[in-house]
Amino acid sequence: VPCFLAVLTVVNYGFSISVIRSISSIEKSSPYKIDFNNDVDDADVAMNILATTRALEESSLRFYMYDHPNITLKNAAIKKHDHKWNRYGNEAAYDANTIKALEESPLRTLDPNEADLFIPPIPFGSLVTSKDGTDLINLVYETLVNHPVFRKHHGDKHILVATPYILFRSDKYSYVGGMVKWYRNLMIQNMSVAMSWDPNAVINALQEGIDFHEYTAEFKKLKALSRRSFSLGLGSSSDLPNPDLHLATMEKFHNSSNLVFYQTRTKGSMYNSTIFRHAPVTNITLAGGGGNGGDHNLNFPKSSIGFGIDDIDAWKNEYANSKFCLVIRGDSPHSKAFWRSVRAGCIPVVVADALPIYSPILKSTLNMSDYAVILGEEDFVRDVKKALLKLQEMSDVEVEGKLQHLAFAQRVMMHDHPHSLFVPAFLREGVLATYVH
Repeated sequence: VPCFLAVLTVVNYGFSISVIRSISSIEKSSPYKIDFNNDVDDADVAMNILATTRALEESSLRFYMYDHPNITLKNAAIKKHDHKWNRYGNEAAYDANTIKALEESPLRTLDPNEADLFIPPIPFGSLVTSKDGTDLINLVYETLVNHPVFRKHHGDKHILVATPYILFRSDKYSYVGGMVKWYRNLMIQNMSVAMSWDPNAVINALQEGIDFHEYTAEFKKLKALSRRSFSLGLGSSSDLPNPDLHLATMEKFHNSSNLVFYQTRTKGSMYNSTIFRHAPVTNITLAGGGGNGGDHNLNFPKSSIGFGIDDIDAWKNEYANSKFCLVIRGDSPHSKAFWRSVRAGCIPVVVADALPIYSPILKSTLNMSDYAVILGEEDFVRDVKKALLKLQEMSDVEVEGKLQHLAFAQRVMMHDHPHSLFVPAFLREGVLATYVH
């Protein structure tokens, strides 16, 4: 994929940031093909990662976090709605962990005059999974918009954490009734919103003529409810059934006995995604190609491919024991499978043409194609076995490059990594969202 370097420099309020990003050009006919024969310079990979790591470790950005109880709602009795929790509980838990990581960060200042950014730690995940969060939503926003710090900045330089998919969407008003009137507040619109996807990036891409295939018609209905947004991806929490954190290394890669991990549901998906999601099971496992106990008559290497694993420990073990993990589009282009793959130290194999635009996780720090393999949807569904067997053609140098970037991505994305860089990466993204429109 042809690349060029873009240097974005932000200078404001006494601080300066230079961000060097590798931005992939897009071929509309087949946007994200990967050439497995590209030469990879291992030393250059390590140097680039080291430079970015140092920039994050030495970050001087400071942020102020509101602690008013009407904003944090730490003492509020919020009653969980079981159905809503089952639908949005992963995002709610992820948001809570994000806020916790920010609260405990040494980059936090208690003096708003020292801050470059401001974070109201509103527990949106808890509110959208509650039995009735409308009154609490009104209490939170009334307190926030009348807070002297907020009024001083008119909402500018403020970041909200809100990854549940129904938030800040013009087509989901009815799901979170208490939010509607606040979406129209100009100071609220001034804030940047950290979401699981990036609606402003999608809207900009549509204006540039990017085709999102079956999602295009739905995306064209969207209206951005905040002027600035950035993506954290569709995450979850170590407190919920998810893979344990396994650091990405060549040793783990070679010791993993599964070539591919992929477990999906039998239920169909929207936007014509079922043909992509079921293709590996239909064409490999059910055809006797290995997968979940197949007879290997298709000469497909040992893998874990099927319609789910009931035992959670067995599921986690299979995840951790795999070299590559499939991430296939569904009701939306993004999936928790991506976050889980990174967490498991398993190289993500993305079959979702829209994903790098729709949900470019912490994109000023991470380039998705550095640590994931991105396959074109049409090529994949045309011959699933051929597409996946091609993974074996990657040289050790190419695999090592992916794994070095994946290990770095784990530090950036995972709150509980022993050497997590999540907070400085989050702040860097917040600065770019705030100052680079």
